[in-house]
Amino acid sequence: MVMLELSIGRIKVLLSFTFFAVVAAVTLWNGSWGFKIITALICCILHELGHISAMCMFGIPPERVLFYAGGIKLSPRKGRLVSKKQDMIILLAGCSVNLFIALLWRIFSGGLNYFACANLFLGIFNLMPVKYFDGGRILSLALNESRICDFIRGFFLLFFMSVMIKMLLSGNVSISLLVTFGYMAFAEFFGGK
Repeated sequence: MVMLELSIGRIKVLLSFTFFAVVAAVTLWNGSWGFKIITALICCILHELGHISAMCMFGIPPERVLFYAGGIKLSPRKGRLVSKKQDMIILLAGCSVNLFIALLWRIFSGGLNYFACANLFLGIFNLMPVKYFDGGRILSLALNESRICDFIRGFFLLFFMSVMIKMLLSGNVSISLLVTFGYMAFAEFFGGK
C-alpha cells in the first residue's frame, strides 16, 4: 500500500505505509539500536543512489523508487535498452559507492566507525554471488547465465554454510550470520532472476 507519492523529475518516489511503520518503530528504540538501524538505512539509500546515478549517466533513470519495510526497490523503465557493459556498471555502482565511502572514512578519520563499517559490509554483502544480489546479477551477465553460474553460486553457499556450521560447533553462535545465510539461501532459491 503506497501512502505517499512524489515525483523527482521523471522518477516517481513511493513511500509505503510499511516504510513509515519501520522508521517509527526504530525511532522508539532508545540507545544504540535505533541509531544503528537508521545508519544502515542511510547506507542503503546511498547504495541505491549509486545505482540511480549510473542509470541517469546512461540516460535511463528508473521509473520509480519504492521505499517499503523490506528496503528500497528500483524499477527500471520498460523497454530500456542498455548494453551488458552498461548493466554491469549500473549493478557495480551501488556497491562502489558504499566501498568508496568506507575507504574515504578510513583515510580521513584513521579508523572505521559504525557508519563506515555499515557501508563496507553493505558493499561486500551485495557483491556476493547470490542470484538476487548485485554480485549474482553481475556473475550472470558476465557468464551469460551459464551452468557455471549455478556451480559458483552453489559452491559459495556451501562454503558459507560450512563456515556457519563450524562457528555453531565451536560455540560461537552468530544470530546475524544465521539470518544472513537464511536470507541468501532464500534469495538464491526463491528470489527469481
